[in-house]
Amino acid sequence: MFSRTLIATLATLLFASVPATAEQGKKPAPQIDAARSGPYLGITGLVAFENGGTNILHLNDTPSNYMADVTGGLEIYGGVNFSTYAAVELYGDWLEDLTDLSFGVMLKARYPIDRYAPYLGFGAGLNWVDGRKSLGTRWGGVVIFTGGCDFYITDNIAIDVEANYRKGTGTNLGINYITTGAGIKYLF
Repeated sequence: MFSRTLIATLATLLFASVPATAEQGKKPAPQIDAARSGPYLGITGLVAFENGGTNILHLNDTPSNYMADVTGGLEIYGGVNFSTYAAVELYGDWLEDLTDLSFGVMLKARYPIDRYAPYLGFGAGLNWVDGRKSLGTRWGGVVIFTGGCDFYITDNIAIDVEANYRKGTGTNLGINYITTGAGIKYLF
């Protein structure tokens, strides 16, 4: 249900963001600047694929019963576009079936083009896992590589689409997964 609501909301926002065609004698719509600096907050719905996406389907108890290593979650983040081409971000996310919480900091390199701002990033933080596949409860490190694109609907609102690769370190060395997500960002 959550994914259907998220898709419907994003489709509505995308449709509403299509600029109207300027009629004769009317002033054209103002250009949106994706290159501006400043603080922002955002929320993203996540879909995670365990084991780096290499084990999407695996054999469960019987040959006729397959289980997908896929789960959903949520990410909340805030950051600052401190120049046209760079941003720093603090994030926190939760993944349901992994009972996983992550907190950290990320650096992003952006390349704004009109309404779009594609980016690549690298981050590190802490990861807490509770009872995943008999590993027990523990804290560990996590390294994140990300890529995505912000689509600016207005000067203050953007739709964010991203993909991340997360790799556990230290006590969480065996925990790695890919997340994909879509959400909304507000720039102040």
